[in-house]
Amino acid sequence: MLHRLNEIEAQGGKLDHPVFVLASVRAVLQPAIAGLANHPPLTLNRGSDYLLFELSLKLVEMAYHRVDMVTKRGEFAVRGGILDIFATTSEHAMRLEFFGDELEEIREFSVADQRSINDVDGKPKKIDRIEIYPAREIIITPSVAGRAREMVHEFPNISTMLAKIAEGIPVDGMESLAPVLVDAMVPFTDYLPKSALVTLLSPEKSAARAASLVETNEEFLHAAWDAATEGANAPIDLSAGGFVELSQFKDALAGRALFTVSQFGSDDDTLVNLEMHEVPSLKGTETTPIEWLEDQTKNGQKVILVAEGHGTVERLGEQLVAAKIEAEVLQGAMRKGFTAPASKLIVMTEAEFYGKNSAYVNPQVRKLAAKRGQAVDPLSLKAGDYVVHETHGIGRFVELVQRAVAARIPADRIRTVKARLSRRHPFCANRSARPSDPIRWRRSAGAFEDGRHRLGQGQGQCPQGNSQDRHRPGQALFSPYEITRPRLWP
Repeated sequence: MLHRLNEIEAQGGKLDHPVFVLASVRAVLQPAIAGLANHPPLTLNRGSDYLLFELSLKLVEMAYHRVDMVTKRGEFAVRGGILDIFATTSEHAMRLEFFGDELEEIREFSVADQRSINDVDGKPKKIDRIEIYPAREIIITPSVAGRAREMVHEFPNISTMLAKIAEGIPVDGMESLAPVLVDAMVPFTDYLPKSALVTLLSPEKSAARAASLVETNEEFLHAAWDAATEGANAPIDLSAGGFVELSQFKDALAGRALFTVSQFGSDDDTLVNLEMHEVPSLKGTETTPIEWLEDQTKNGQKVILVAEGHGTVERLGEQLVAAKIEAEVLQGAMRKGFTAPASKLIVMTEAEFYGKNSAYVNPQVRKLAAKRGQAVDPLSLKAGDYVVHETHGIGRFVELVQRAVAARIPADRIRTVKARLSRRHPFCANRSARPSDPIRWRRSAGAFEDGRHRLGQGQGQCPQGNSQDRHRPGQALFSPYEITRPRLWP
């Protein structure tokens, strides 16, 4: 992003479309690397001649990682006369086909199935020119590699990272050493055009967040020096990349217009009331959201509904069409909606429409199930106790043994619980060994005295196996796991 902002400034800020930069308080208060203009993007034109070997070296210099198959941004792969690359600023990966040294074709492809992405007519989209920006903020130049080489022996804690940087190999996390590797650090505002308009949302919260960042940074620095006085290594000086205060950020705007949007009023003459209000809550009222939106659209209000899940978007659209309400449904994440009567605009979230959150869970980010009960010390178990394994379910504790599974792991650290697993007819009881760590809780209540269980009655026998594996009264009659496949009665 900083590379592209630098190009906008070089062009005098003349673009045919507006550019919006959304940044957090943490991002704008941290200094950026100076000299990004010295590393322009790599431009490739269809029909031009390029040496594939030199292109590969150039991509490595731009911190791209060579792999066998491209799966994410910042990677490239070479197979014969085909170069696959996923640029950091591209929506899809690009496939470049060469005929000799001539770049014959450029097309997009999907990293999921490695197939070309076709247009509506079923043909690949024709691309004549692509721009490839560096994959990292720090480009390992000879000066950067020289500084890293000088600090290898001075800071042994990070000598591995510094040694790779000195050899010209990009390393994850090397941007944290930017204050001591690059020539200079500059404020974030240096990359904004002179005509840029800056809007600060919730200035009260932003000021509190900025103060917290500065205080936390100072606390870590003091702790590092306190450890150094007690015999530890002296910390590396990264003060040039520390967070600045919010007042310093405002001073660095250097004449750029600054607007603040706050929910609190003021007596200042420069205050402009946006006349934006919260979406009224319809809980406990006789009016439904559909009826309220229908009334608002009759008054000329434009309605926009925002939902996070694709299925929720379709369901909202069907409900609005059935109610004959003209509204736009968008897919996205939004915490709260608002109404702007003066602008005749209503933005409503799915939580406000349904009265509660739809509990949408991103398929890429699944939450782990909470642990049930408390962990059990395997040493406290006695023969005959009933235990519940976190993965395999209910069993009956038999004994605790030690097994060495690797030469480098001591035997006393490997503990295995043997449990007798019993089931009623038609399944058979087996004995299994399971690691003791996933055992979470146990219960001491046995089965009914008459040997019957809630899931059935009577006493079944196993057609195969030893007599000790057969069911006995008072034994656990149900277990949701089995080591071998269940053996059924013929």
